[in-house]
Amino acid sequence: MSRITRPIRVRALEETVRILGRVLAACARALHAAGVSPPDVDVMFRGGITVEHTDTVTERSLVLQVLDRPGPCSRAELEVALGDVEPLASSDALRGLEAEGVLYTGGEQVWASRCARYLDELGFIGV
Repeated sequence: MSRITRPIRVRALEETVRILGRVLAACARALHAAGVSPPDVDVMFRGGITVEHTDTVTERSLVLQVLDRPGPCSRAELEVALGDVEPLASSDALRGLEAEGVLYTGGEQVWASRCARYLDELGFIGV
């Protein structure tokens, strides 16, 4: 069947898929330009990632520390602020929060997602 004789719906769906592909590529380029690593971009675009949250106390502490700052903070600052939390535990907690879309990382920088910041403004996140 030639392209001309295919139903209009099929052509419309094909064009929609092409447009969505371009939109996703543009979003990925913008995230890369902002310093987000390619594996992190993949995590953001994939759905249904299951993460085991074994240390919710450390996760909560990380979120509160990041939200306490107006912009990105470094991993080193977070380790100092968390004090006696093992680096491996904080790294696992950070990875879990990033997989859930709560926090993002780019190199050594960590920042809260827009959603987490807004929930904080609404008073849903607190001590």
